[in-house]
Amino acid sequence: MYSLHEPHVECIAKGKVEKKYEFGCKASRVITHQEGLALDIRFIHGNPYDGHMLEEAIKKALA
Repeated sequence: MYSLHEPHVECIAKGKVEKKYEFGCKASRVITHQEGLALDIRFIHGNPYDGHMLEEAIKKALA
């Protein structure tokens, strides 16, 4: 546990020299280009690779 008042916070390894770690939760958003309507918003726990989440997010937004 990284935070007592926000137990959903996780350590996210960034792999960058200047900032190796961040704390929080990954989020995924699918938004329309012209209107800016949110088609899908979700929080992703763990630290999955972003590229693997893209296809699933688009499928769920279009369903």
